[in-house]
Amino acid sequence: MPPIPIIPRKILFGNPSNVLPKISPDGKYLAYIAPKDDVLNIYLTDNPKDLSSAKAITNDKVRGIRNFWWSFDHQIVYPQDKEGDEDFKLYSIDLNTGEKVTLTPFDGTTSEPVKFSPSYPNEVIISINKPDPTVFSLYRCDLKTGEINLIEENTQSFDSYFLNDDLEVCFASKLTDEAGKNVYRKVNNEWELMISYGIDDVHSSEIFSIVKEDNEELIYLIDSRDREYSAIYKINLNDPEKKLHIVAEPDNQEADINNVLTDPNTHVPLAYSVNYLRTSWNPISSEISSDLEFLKSVDGGDFTILSQTLDNTIWIVCFENDTQTAKYYLFDRSNDKCINLLFNSNPNLENYCLAKLNPIVIKSRDGLDLVSYLTLPLNKYDPYSDYKPTHPLPMVLNVHGGPWARDSFVPLRTDHQFFANRGYAVLSVNFRSSTGLGKSLLRAGNGEWGAKAHDDLIDAVNWAIDEKIAEKDKIAIYGGSYGGYAVLAGLTFTPNVFAVGVDIVGPSNLVSLLNSVPSYWKSRISELIQRIGGNPETEEGVKFLTSRSPLTFADNINKPLLICQGQNDPRVKRAESDQIVSLLTSKSIPVSYVLFNDEGHGFVRPQNRISFYAMTEKFLSKVLGGKYEEVSNDFEGANFTILNGSRSIKKFLNKIIFNESNNDTNDTNNINYINHNNDNKNNDNKNNNDNNNNNDNNNDDNNNDDNNNYDNNNYDENNNKNNDTKKKDKKNDINNKKNKKERIQQKKLFNIKNSFDDFYIKQYGKERWYNLLDSLKNEDKNYCTMINKFISNNSKIEFIENSFKNNNNIRKVDYLDILCYISNSKFSLPKKDEHSNLLNVYHIDLASLIVTKALDIQPNDIVLDLCAAPGGKSLAILQHLLNYNEQINNKNEGRGMLIANEINNKRFHRLLQVIKSYIPFKYHQYQIKLVKNSPMENYCYDKILVDAPCSSERHLINDQKELLMWKKSRSNNFSKKQYKILLGAVKALKVNGILVYSTCSISNLENDRVIKKILENSWVRLEVIKRKSGWEIGEETEFGWIILPDKNDGWGPMYFSILKRIEGRNVEKKNNKFYNKDGTV
Repeated sequence: MPPIPIIPRKILFGNPSNVLPKISPDGKYLAYIAPKDDVLNIYLTDNPKDLSSAKAITNDKVRGIRNFWWSFDHQIVYPQDKEGDEDFKLYSIDLNTGEKVTLTPFDGTTSEPVKFSPSYPNEVIISINKPDPTVFSLYRCDLKTGEINLIEENTQSFDSYFLNDDLEVCFASKLTDEAGKNVYRKVNNEWELMISYGIDDVHSSEIFSIVKEDNEELIYLIDSRDREYSAIYKINLNDPEKKLHIVAEPDNQEADINNVLTDPNTHVPLAYSVNYLRTSWNPISSEISSDLEFLKSVDGGDFTILSQTLDNTIWIVCFENDTQTAKYYLFDRSNDKCINLLFNSNPNLENYCLAKLNPIVIKSRDGLDLVSYLTLPLNKYDPYSDYKPTHPLPMVLNVHGGPWARDSFVPLRTDHQFFANRGYAVLSVNFRSSTGLGKSLLRAGNGEWGAKAHDDLIDAVNWAIDEKIAEKDKIAIYGGSYGGYAVLAGLTFTPNVFAVGVDIVGPSNLVSLLNSVPSYWKSRISELIQRIGGNPETEEGVKFLTSRSPLTFADNINKPLLICQGQNDPRVKRAESDQIVSLLTSKSIPVSYVLFNDEGHGFVRPQNRISFYAMTEKFLSKVLGGKYEEVSNDFEGANFTILNGSRSIKKFLNKIIFNESNNDTNDTNNINYINHNNDNKNNDNKNNNDNNNNNDNNNDDNNNDDNNNYDNNNYDENNNKNNDTKKKDKKNDINNKKNKKERIQQKKLFNIKNSFDDFYIKQYGKERWYNLLDSLKNEDKNYCTMINKFISNNSKIEFIENSFKNNNNIRKVDYLDILCYISNSKFSLPKKDEHSNLLNVYHIDLASLIVTKALDIQPNDIVLDLCAAPGGKSLAILQHLLNYNEQINNKNEGRGMLIANEINNKRFHRLLQVIKSYIPFKYHQYQIKLVKNSPMENYCYDKILVDAPCSSERHLINDQKELLMWKKSRSNNFSKKQYKILLGAVKALKVNGILVYSTCSISNLENDRVIKKILENSWVRLEVIKRKSGWEIGEETEFGWIILPDKNDGWGPMYFSILKRIEGRNVEKKNNKFYNKDGTV
């Protein structure tokens, strides 16, 4: 069988193309979630069978929207938290007006909708942990106005409420001290106990409907009392004895009721599903029997009904199986069972062959049935077996979280596909404590964290070894939340079983875990204590919890361990990971620790998710020898810090992320990676597509990667080889295909280079162009650094200057007003000043400093840096604006302000990091403002720097991949964008104010031609300032200067023009309207 193509991480773990369609209750609209500018937002169409007219109705830019609900009056409600803190606020959008309303504007709380009703279409009942943050009370909220009122204050520690369609509170439940559950009915405003459940029934019993039928009030509920698996019952509330009456129970039942489909109007149950190995649906009402049979024939996968119209004629149905992504259909029951495919959640993944997920039942050592799922690489199946490979494989044991949850056949297990695609067997096990598979399995897990629950995992591993599925010495353990705990337990309690572990947000200390649960989990604490087995407030409990905590046995860890944690995790606090990492580090036990700074309990942002899997993949490959996808731009937009690692591990991870080598490592350094992309203009990972406004054509960081690496050194690692042996003929086949592809690529590159040369020969002439081309390619250049005048005191600055003066290769640039030095060799990396904690120098191209000099900044100027990231020019502006430390400390001098603007979220965080690293915090408050969309009202600023996105030819020339994307139209396309940016900027300039327009392009189309167009067409009157003072390099052009490396000691390229706004307007008045020169009003 030929080699299986690697499925890219971005396809597996990036955002879905479309997901979660829901029909409005009246059937007029369909809403769904899809990316807008790479962030998930809600889309809407008024033609549910044709999505071509769908438009985004939200505009989230950061974390994305992942759920929403329909009201009964064309309103959509959706939740959002901040960076994973799970303090969810609710928002509504009125489709009729487009107005967005914040329904729960309360900081430090979390909220969710409890009840929508067709009787009150403009209202919703919301639960909020307010006024008491430890319990949830009920509020009634007007969706149009946002008016919200408390209707049921929770004074009895209820954990849930149930309401009828009149929005009356009818039932509430709460956990008992023994971790059972009592259900209360509200009668005459008093709570009466109605049902009591023991601890075994809590996860498999609940009320799901209130129905009025023939003058009787019924409740329908799932109930597991006196039986192993749950069934559906009803209770007549008029019956004094409240007897249970069976409604539905599966034949030969092996699992609990998984889901119930009800009539949206009457709430009568219509069907239910059971999930043992796979999901199966069973009708309760004959009304829909034929519908279920029809759906079983549609796509072959397991299906779920996601939403229904109020009259129940239209269903939105999701079909899923183990080898295809989710497909969503609109099923019109009223129209002869007409069904239309809406979309596929990930069509790019459909281009790859996916591996089967094999349901398997494994026996535990004490006889429990452990429903499990096994995936093998596509090319490793034994043709004579349903689930065995041709030979034992490296294996990943994938442990689910909870642990009161379960692994299932669907949705598509992208983690299984990921690991199997890289050559591993993957096994997921429903160990004791898992839910949905009967009370015995759940009960057997009580008090068995790190004991019998862990034994189940070991039994599964031994089964895989005995079945010749897993290679004994190459088994990884991987998981999140409880699964992360299992990883730590695996490497501490059974250190010789696993070869490597990857822990995601896993608790290490059960005492601190229980002492730090979110305040609103107060009602659940008794269950947590009973299920885990120890009370952290008793001596006996602490002793027990300590004995089951991996932290206690951390000394046993002798295998590679990667720990990944969300900074804002409210459930498993960061301290859980900090504790074990600190202990291991103190004992010199290798561990690597990555903190995701804008995540919580798991990794939601696709940039973080992709970067996590990039690290994990390479980490496992190093130990287990599987395949891996080479890292390219997988870390763009991610936000994480590598907080710990042994010398070798830090070296290894740094190699993955930064692709750097041949430098020593300081073990005490952290590696900070905060939106680490497009910061360096010579960085080969930079994306310079014509249509990408993220081009960082500020020439600030042309001194290679120094500024990007100021708080870590570079590391080296020998690249891992693929341990799978290849047959010689297969190698030749692969090489032949690769060579053919390279030949085609080289031919294309040759043609583009000729076209590229011709384009610039027309501007510069052949001789000048080839000289310029050589200088642009040449990496032997001069280097420039700027001393940070904001470090602690003048003596420190003098010390740095003296060290430079004593070096014959370094000389001062006297014509700049800031402390700037140049050299023909690289400067040392920036270092933190021990007193101010600020970095001492910033490496930057000299041409960039000349641009800031051209602004002629005065101490009281209001300055706008319009395209500010990565921040080098902003730092230089601040050196001019707040020229000396004496002025900074004197509040009567240097009272100007810098507004540094960057619209791109990734680059904005880079800018923020630079400002924080170089400028004291106290000056941030009144003299520095960082914004993502600068105010552009007329007459705002004394000085404006427009360092515009451009073609950045120097980068193109040195990156073949980027050069392959070059077109003759590139400069013209950029010039249009530049003109538009400049047109807005000149309006914001004060009369007599100065604007400097700059690019690092060598194309006249993007330089003088843009200035000419703005002079001719803007209604703002401008004049070009043609002075040459304050700099000694550069060539004069028609409207400015250009610094080109072939005639300026390697500096540049950099073009800039100085414009001054003068009184008056360039407009013509006709018919009471003012017209610009280009004819626009």
